[in-house]
Amino acid sequence: MPSCVGLVNSVASAETAKINFFLKAEDGTAQMRSAAKREKQADLRGNLENTIEKGLVQIPTGQILVCKIFLQKCLQDTKCPHFNPQLYPNEIWSQNPLEYKLHPKIQSVYRSKENDSKQRLWFVLDNFLALPEYLVEFDYITNPSMAAENKRLSEAPILCEECNQLFKAVIETQRVLENTLYDRQTRPQMIHLTAEDLDHSDMGCLKRPLHSFMVACHI
Repeated sequence: MPSCVGLVNSVASAETAKINFFLKAEDGTAQMRSAAKREKQADLRGNLENTIEKGLVQIPTGQILVCKIFLQKCLQDTKCPHFNPQLYPNEIWSQNPLEYKLHPKIQSVYRSKENDSKQRLWFVLDNFLALPEYLVEFDYITNPSMAAENKRLSEAPILCEECNQLFKAVIETQRVLENTLYDRQTRPQMIHLTAEDLDHSDMGCLKRPLHSFMVACHI
């Protein structure tokens, strides 16, 4: 896309093309074959939504760059008013590029999803009007058991209690290491951390990733 930035206002529009590309690529195809063997089906692509809902395919981690945009004078594209979220923005541009002559003195042009006008794709014609602010990384939970666990940990008291138990296990491990290390200079520094400490330091958002990390490390 020459000298412009493509942005969308929904996670679905931002991620659909990437997910489709993954499922068609080698890694996604290998997962589909493996899932088909487990389910004793010849092909699972015919019912892809059901395959993902069952957790048979693990979608890669998603990344979204959240930007602040000054749209200035913005109009809908009159020649091509809709976009297909199945395609990347550069593919959309290559198939239907903007006609600059139709939009004189316009800083941004948008297209909407055909069956949902709230989902939009903007082409900001001046790169300096886009200010990146946050890089958000997230995981897709497609396994039913993982979804149930995620829902259980959404309860703040349960999450705090389990974090405190894991932190206590870390402290006990440190004590064991301290007793086994004879050289005082090599002894680990003791830490005493609780879930409440994270809340008091405005770092409560770290409880979920810390919990997942410690569980993964079998603490």
